[in-house]
Amino acid sequence: PAPVATPSPTVATPARTQPLRLAYSYATHMGTRHSVNADSLFVSKSPPIFAIADGIGDGQMAVEAARLTTNTLAELASASDGDIDPQTIRAKLGTVNSLLLSRNAAEGAQRPSASVVSALFTLDAVTIIWSGDARAYIVKQGTMHPLSRDHVIVGLKRQLAQAVGQSTQFRPDILRDDWSSTD
Repeated sequence: PAPVATPSPTVATPARTQPLRLAYSYATHMGTRHSVNADSLFVSKSPPIFAIADGIGDGQMAVEAARLTTNTLAELASASDGDIDPQTIRAKLGTVNSLLLSRNAAEGAQRPSASVVSALFTLDAVTIIWSGDARAYIVKQGTMHPLSRDHVIVGLKRQLAQAVGQSTQFRPDILRDDWSSTD
């Protein structure tokens, strides 16, 4: 009789995990309508989080709202072992929302608030958490795609529907998207 061929056992080898390598650049500009630059940026390599906050309005309160937002997110990097989930970022933004709402604004003055967009990266996905009109984009195969949408009220005057420091009901949007090292 012919020998019976026995299949060789299949050995599963774990996928090689590459370290997460991100290249980034940034710039801010106060625009043409404002006298101060109320943008604030936070970048962390571990955990890989990027955030931009844009203070709403033209003055020191707008600058302070943006800085409070990014400084509070910076606490994540200093207190973290490198593993952060989107709900932790959302909770930190909720804390900022409460702090901004507790600040007294002068009569007739706008309460301090900020638009914010943050990106949390893993090896194969990016999670965007945003509120307001700060935007996130991804470039895939040479084409830029929006990941966030502005929270605005349609009407005669452009008005934000939500932002950090604007309402006691803080509900940022969260979106997860796949990405690769070529994006």
